[in-house]
Amino acid sequence: MKKLVIVLAVIIFILLGILIFVQPAKSPTVPLNPSPVSLQPVISPDGKVSIFSPHPNDKVSSPLIVQGTVTGGGWFFEAVFPVEVLDGNGTVLGSGQAQAQSDWMATAAVPFTATITFTAPKFAAGTLILKKDNPSGLPQNDGELRIPVRFGARAAQASQCRATGCSKEVCSDQDVVTNCIFLPQYSCYKTARCERQASGECGWTTTPELRNCLRSK
Repeated sequence: MKKLVIVLAVIIFILLGILIFVQPAKSPTVPLNPSPVSLQPVISPDGKVSIFSPHPNDKVSSPLIVQGTVTGGGWFFEAVFPVEVLDGNGTVLGSGQAQAQSDWMATAAVPFTATITFTAPKFAAGTLILKKDNPSGLPQNDGELRIPVRFGARAAQASQCRATGCSKEVCSDQDVVTNCIFLPQYSCYKTARCERQASGECGWTTTPELRNCLRSK
């Protein structure tokens, strides 16, 4: 009987030792709200300009705020350099200056900001251009950074092309009043495409079908 008690005591002692000294492997802790991956800044070809906002293909509206840094100097002159907003046809919609927020002649990272007000674009997409200020005018001292951007839905809706006029013979983004004199060629526009052209203006897209129809009339 005494041997049985000793054996049971030894077993209990071994089990307690296992529970105390052997711990199960813990699974890695996963945060409930993982932080989003931060977007990398856009870097100029010479590696000096870093743009933190906006990022490529961001949807922007007027006024557009641009934020970044210049490291190593060379872009500022009198603490500023030019910034432009272009539409899809390369037309300048608005321009302004990026203003240094600290000593513009420092070689360390100099933060800057620019606020650009621009007119309603005719295209859904465009380009933000930052240009190195080049008072010398020498081509070898030029430099720029281009960032593609998208414009708000309101501007895109406002620029829709449509057939207008008395006989729907005019393609425009505005209502047009014309003389109600019907000409045979107007019938060709019933099946033609009224849309934004490469010039940025609304117009009838010239297709072989439209050309042949106009010639026949």
